[in-house]
Amino acid sequence: PATVQPGEFVGPQVGKDLALNGVYATVFMLVGFLIYIAFRFEWKFAVVASLTALFDLLVTVAFVSLTGREFDLTVLAGLLSVMGFAINDIIVVFDRVRENFRALRVEPLEVLNRSINQTLSRTVITAVMFFLSALALYIYGGESMEGLAETHMIGAVIVVISSVIVAVPMLSIGPFAVTKQDLLPKAKDVEALARRP
Repeated sequence: PATVQPGEFVGPQVGKDLALNGVYATVFMLVGFLIYIAFRFEWKFAVVASLTALFDLLVTVAFVSLTGREFDLTVLAGLLSVMGFAINDIIVVFDRVRENFRALRVEPLEVLNRSINQTLSRTVITAVMFFLSALALYIYGGESMEGLAETHMIGAVIVVISSVIVAVPMLSIGPFAVTKQDLLPKAKDVEALARRP
């Protein structure tokens, strides 16, 4: 006999398509981040930022799976927005790293340390506000918004930790180690800087 499935039922084929589309969206976002940051900063920053965003995504997925939450469109939307939040946070810190490399005459590790200290309060405040808005969505948004809200709350904590503990320290390791020469202004910028009083 035929049975009518509820409207929110997702069959195995739809679930497989959703997971595949989620992977595609993640890959496209990472490639877009790589291109943008490579043009805006430097290739080392781009690779480190993309690896950190991927780390944030994987850790958030791990925590969401530990809660037993079903993977649906709201969780996918939450994961993609957490990646966007992560890249935004990393770009703010990397921008300070670049400014400090150009302004300070100290060792690279000191520049990285100062950059973390200078952006730490902004990073924490932004993450707390992101977490509180997700908490309000979790409390008042109803059952349909719980997946999105949980993903945002977990992601807010992961992103603030990774932007300080993972992203910036990677800029001092192996092939990703940043030097002052990597961030020196290009030739036309040098002329403009020389004309400044």
